[in-house]
Amino acid sequence: MQAKLENPNRSHWISTEYGSGGPLSKEELYPIATVEGVPRAGTVSVELSADRYVAQSYDEATNTSSPVWTDWRIYVKRVEPAQGVGPKTIAAISDAVVPVVRAWIASEGYKASRAVAIAYTVRRIITEATLNEYGLKNARTELERNRAELTPYDADRFGYAIDALETAASLLAT
Repeated sequence: MQAKLENPNRSHWISTEYGSGGPLSKEELYPIATVEGVPRAGTVSVELSADRYVAQSYDEATNTSSPVWTDWRIYVKRVEPAQGVGPKTIAAISDAVVPVVRAWIASEGYKASRAVAIAYTVRRIITEATLNEYGLKNARTELERNRAELTPYDADRFGYAIDALETAASLLAT
């Protein structure tokens, strides 16, 4: 069987620990692939799910823990057309397509997709900040926490947006 990713970053989400702030805690992808040479089905479209989470890694020597990303969990979610595709065939499809997804995750395309997903998360946090001191402080904290993974353009425009919201909050508080 031959597998090819058609839409590797169709849906790429990154969540924070507390939903509206806190460290990143979950990353999800839902790529679409085409697999040719599937017995009794020919060519099929495969929707996959790939996710990973942040866990705590404990260091006995220093008695401290630190966050680390788990390994990716990748599995076949749906096959179309599904007629004639049973559990053994799905396992074979998985064997063909999962390495292709892992290769994409190691690529520059993934890094660019991750930057967009992080930008979306930070933008959502800024949007939800409204004009209160806590929300704006949280938005600035999340921007700084994730700045290294944003494009310079996104980092700058989010910083300007928070500055403008802080100015508006100050003007409305007087």
